[in-house]
Order: sequence, then C-alpha cells, then structure tokens
Amino acid sequence: MGAAPASTARGCADSPSKSVETSLRTVRRFRSMNRRSLLRTTGVSVAAAVAGCTTADSGREDDETSDGDASSDVGPDLVIADDDLVRHHFRVSACGVGDEATGSGREVIEELYVRATLENRGASRLSRADLRVRVFDAEGTVLNEYEETVRELAPGSSRQFEIMIYEDADVVADYDLSLEGDLGRS
Repeated sequence: MGAAPASTARGCADSPSKSVETSLRTVRRFRSMNRRSLLRTTGVSVAAAVAGCTTADSGREDDETSDGDASSDVGPDLVIADDDLVRHHFRVSACGVGDEATGSGREVIEELYVRATLENRGASRLSRADLRVRVFDAEGTVLNEYEETVRELAPGSSRQFEIMIYEDADVVADYDLSLEGDLGRS
C-alpha cells in the first residue's frame, strides 16, 4: 500500500493512455464543430441582416415620388433641385440553412427617403451646408426631422444626396426640405 512505482507514474506522464487520447480528440472535434456552427450561424445572420434575405423574384417593384417644399436660407447661389420623396417597395422572405429555415412567408417592406440635388450656381465655394427634412402626417403634424451635411461643393458643381426617413411609410404624408449653408471665398 505504498506509492505507485516510479516507472508507472513516469509512463503515465510521458504518454497518455488511449482513453485519454480519445477524450482529447473528442474535445478538439467538439470545439471544432462548435466553431464551425458558430461561423455558419454568424455568416447566415450577417448575410440576412445585410442583404435583407431577398428571394429571386424580389427586388424593386416600384418607386413612388412626390415633390415637397424646398426652402433655402443661403441665397440664390445655392439651390436644391429635383427633390422627391421616394417610396421604394421590395419583397423579403424568411430564409435559413437547410432544416434551420425560419419560415417561408413573404413580407413587403417600404423604404422611405428624400432624394435631391444640391447645386452651387455661384462663384464661391461652398464650405458647408446643412439640409433638413421635416416629415408630416396627414393632419400636418411634424413626425420627425432628419439632417444631412454636405461639405466642399465647388462653384458650378452639384451633388445628389439621399436622406433616409425612419418613420412608418403609411403615416408619412408630406415633407419639407430646408437648407442652411456657408459660402466661403474661392
């Protein structure tokens, strides 16, 4: 009933038994499988979030536009041209990988944004312009206000911009667009 012989203790430390080797392989395989599952799940989730997980028949169905009121506090040299409220419709279906599919229902999503062009018709360089969009419901109540900043617009040039509207598209009835800017010296 003493201590184990030195040769046996040394032998266990130097080369693990077959059952220990098998256990280590199983643990490594389990970790590898979890890592693969994590990567696969993350990849699918990111793809669904970024791409919207659209189906082959989805895509742009129609864009509806309506003109709003554009006002400028900058002067006649800096103008907003061609402003429209764009309603972009597209279909999305749920997706997944193999048996992990989340469903097969379809949903029509409506994206809303104001698209306009800012033109510098003057002889001075624009150093900064703040474009503000206010959106209204059918009763004329302001729902929200959004802003976009444009920097460095050379004389005689123009720049198109889009300001996303994060309101329910069914509620937004109208908008107005205002402009405040700094015309520097060229």
